[in-house]
Amino acid sequence: MPSFIVLGKKNNSDAFQFDYNEQSQSGTLINLTEQDQIPENYNFIRFTEDIVSFYLLSDIWIKNMNTNTVNKVESYFESTNGELAYLTTNSEDRIFTVYLKSSQSNDLYVRSRNISNSSIDDTLLGQANNVSNILYFQNHLIVSYNYFDGQERKYYVTVLNTTTNAIIKTIEFTEDIRYVTTSYSGDLVLGYSPDRLLFDIKSYRLNTMELINEYSPNTFFFGVIEGQYNQGIIYYQSPFAQPSPISYLPATYNLDNNIANNINILPALDNYAQKDEILRVSHINNIFDYERNTLIVSTTITYEDFTNKVGVFLFDLNGNLLNNVVIDEDFIPNYVFLR
Repeated sequence: MPSFIVLGKKNNSDAFQFDYNEQSQSGTLINLTEQDQIPENYNFIRFTEDIVSFYLLSDIWIKNMNTNTVNKVESYFESTNGELAYLTTNSEDRIFTVYLKSSQSNDLYVRSRNISNSSIDDTLLGQANNVSNILYFQNHLIVSYNYFDGQERKYYVTVLNTTTNAIIKTIEFTEDIRYVTTSYSGDLVLGYSPDRLLFDIKSYRLNTMELINEYSPNTFFFGVIEGQYNQGIIYYQSPFAQPSPISYLPATYNLDNNIANNINILPALDNYAQKDEILRVSHINNIFDYERNTLIVSTTITYEDFTNKVGVFLFDLNGNLLNNVVIDEDFIPNYVFLR
């Protein structure tokens, strides 16, 4: 098994981290609530370059997964003049919040807050009624938003250099931007469409915003996985017929030849569930490993006595089970990351 991290939490209990090491072929289970004082009721997680951030209301717990140090930031955005905050993300040393100047203003800003000394820099992005995406990646902040000027609605993506707080480029679209992600090689990938079915894709070199490729796929992507794009292949989730222990199948789509490939992991999970007094195995989340052409899947294993454990399964892209790890703890493995 390659090195990976699983994060999750129990209902009304503790937050957990399982850190698996490829070299030792063993894992360490950490109770994040007991060890790092991370609240079990965190709202969501941001994961960027070995930094995991746990958000709860106005506070952030920022954990470096290499050093295991945790930095808590309280009241990360303070509205002193009626500012209306939309979305927030962060690096290890800065917090980025996109906000409107006020509820009566369409001026959209990004506030960069230095964590060590609380100094702030505000940068005007443009005019907006709504913000749909925010993404931090390798000293770049990507923000997508839209604005209705009274006659037509326009859609924008602005890329900011977070080292200088200078805007690299703002791109205007006439169609809704459905997703914003980055490729394995560090390019920016945008999917845009006037509806929720088919959409076009453009990729850009992030530091210059030079257009690299554009595609018009003939399929509907149910859920593109953030950061899961590599050399013309989109990794996404394909809806699966219900009722079933899984709600979707992992899938790939080759943009060069318009070939989709659903990776049917259900037969292998069903076969695994036939042993060891297992009642069922429920798919929770997954991530693709580009270098090995494999898929890592986090699951909940339910036994016949109705106790649960966490299962992490390694598949090839044909749905064949290659390996698995069982974690002797009952938490919901909502997040899985490669190390």
